[in-house]
Amino acid sequence: MNILRKLNSRIPLQSRKVFSLIPTRAGSKGVINKNLRSSNGKPLIDYTISVALKFQYVDEFYVSTDRKLILEYAVIPQCYCIKRPSQFSQDESTANGVVAHFISTLGAETKNIDPLLLYLRSTLPFRNGRRHR
Repeated sequence: MNILRKLNSRIPLQSRKVFSLIPTRAGSKGVINKNLRSSNGKPLIDYTISVALKFQYVDEFYVSTDRKLILEYAVIPQCYCIKRPSQFSQDESTANGVVAHFISTLGAETKNIDPLLLYLRSTLPFRNGRRHR
């Protein structure tokens, strides 16, 4: 059964929390450590974290990665970092697998509130967040 189908809820939308999830990984076929590579003076991941933090309806912010260097970099007061196993960080890994792993790291109390999830890829950095406020 698809993990995302399990998230259908009878909890009213207004009382559900919203989480943002930024998945990154160390392995890349083209550019090694691309999420930490500088683009216009900032690491690529900075653009996505900055936009995520501007969303007024997001309650909690998460970065999920298999890379220790990214875990260390993303440690900021508003952001939780999750170490993702390599099985969910391969070229053939799916977004569903990444989300399933993320959900498995949440405590029972958090799962019971059935949060909404905003999935933000760090490799799509040039968004401004205006449409998401």
